[in-house]
Amino acid sequence: MKGYGNPFLAIQYHLYEYPLYTYCSHSEDSLNVLIIGFREYGQRFLDACLQNGQMQNKKLNVTVILDDKADKEAYLSERPGLSNFFDFDGSLSGNNDNYGNISFKIYCIERNDQSASVDALQTIMCEQYDLKRPHYVFVALGNDGGVWTGLPSGSKA
Repeated sequence: MKGYGNPFLAIQYHLYEYPLYTYCSHSEDSLNVLIIGFREYGQRFLDACLQNGQMQNKKLNVTVILDDKADKEAYLSERPGLSNFFDFDGSLSGNNDNYGNISFKIYCIERNDQSASVDALQTIMCEQYDLKRPHYVFVALGNDGGVWTGLPSGSKA
């Protein structure tokens, strides 16, 4: 990405070029983001979403697909105040006075097993989005030093 050695700068540049709100209509009351993979790049992308995704009259709903619960625990332990502003897996149930929802789902998504990955992603889409598309999808599977992709859900790779 533009030769940036810093993943967070690369992600910020990506969100500058392809802002989250671009793929969400004004009439919708939420912005839905799907993050697949939650190592360094996935975590950095979530941080950037939380910073850039706060919009008036829109809840930010993020679904994070990860394969290791320890990544979620480490992420949340480094951001203890975040739970005051976002609902994590129903932690603020009944309280609508928050910026949005973050759901963590543990699935094993294998970049080399396309059939199993498609099945897992279909299940996720049905559970989280009622067969509608999320507005934005970020995929960071495998080695964080390798290729990563962030595409609005309406884009074609």
